[in-house]
Amino acid sequence: MGNNAWHAGGWDPLTLLSMASLLAFGVSILLTFKHPRVRLPFKRAYIHLDYGLAPILCVALLWATSIIDVNFIVRSIVGYGNIKPYSVIVLILSLAYICISLDLTGLFEYVALQAVKMAGGSGKKLFIYLFALTSFLTLFTSNDVVILTITPIIIYMCGSVAVSPIPFLYAQFFAANISGMGLYVGNPTNIVIAEAYGLSFAEFAKWMLLPAASATLTCILLLWLVFRRKLPSKMQPQVEPHQALRDKRGAVFGLTVLGSAIFLMSLPSTVTGLQPWIIALIAAFIMFLYNLLTVRSNIPAALRRMPWKIAPFLIGLFVIVESMASSGWT
Repeated sequence: MGNNAWHAGGWDPLTLLSMASLLAFGVSILLTFKHPRVRLPFKRAYIHLDYGLAPILCVALLWATSIIDVNFIVRSIVGYGNIKPYSVIVLILSLAYICISLDLTGLFEYVALQAVKMAGGSGKKLFIYLFALTSFLTLFTSNDVVILTITPIIIYMCGSVAVSPIPFLYAQFFAANISGMGLYVGNPTNIVIAEAYGLSFAEFAKWMLLPAASATLTCILLLWLVFRRKLPSKMQPQVEPHQALRDKRGAVFGLTVLGSAIFLMSLPSTVTGLQPWIIALIAAFIMFLYNLLTVRSNIPAALRRMPWKIAPFLIGLFVIVESMASSGWT
């Protein structure tokens, strides 16, 4: 840590250096939400200061002004105690690759279309089915993948029968973001919290599964009260679920890999001898080998859809938060 400002009582949070850490945090959060478009000097090109770039730029600024040094950045990434930022990033990206590969087989689309078919032309039943399906899928897979898969189906389905997709989209978005709180693998935030507090898969579920289930049930009741009059009584979209499943063998294999990974992560590390991020990495590698030996085109397709920006986002935030902690803010 460069240029440390210390006084007899400890770190002074009002020094210029500690204020810079707080300012960097605020700016990175603001840019993450606003993601403004900035023109490059002497060029006509523009860049978006989104969540993948903003925290890294703030870290670069802290380093350029000698508020932090390279060793501090490395320590922030490697981590200490229960918090190991690199393991969080590996875990998130590994699970994302498995889920995206599974989606490329057409499995999620197939399941969603089956839900549409099971509704039997009832808009109200379909509303409930889509909410329940999204809630279930998000418990075990990435909520981003679920939303990106089901949203086009909702748009197409409602457009084909001239019905507003708004109620169904609200149901999907709320379900994906609320029910995903229940399990360790539901979303990146869960993983960060579990790693920070040293919670195992089972311990996290013990604390969060019941609150998430209660919140999900409350949510569907409130959504029903809001949208029940706007739901069509009858809608008959033309769907063919079997056409959506492009790779049945790949879907079965991917489900096996994902299910095995989640099961092994749910066991105590004293039983498996492996940390969750290592289990996820091995599972992702197995999925990669399967794609390599069967449908190679799935590899570049999956890599293009990977949430790569989450890596610099988390790295930047971990460094900034660590600089705030060293300055006495946290």
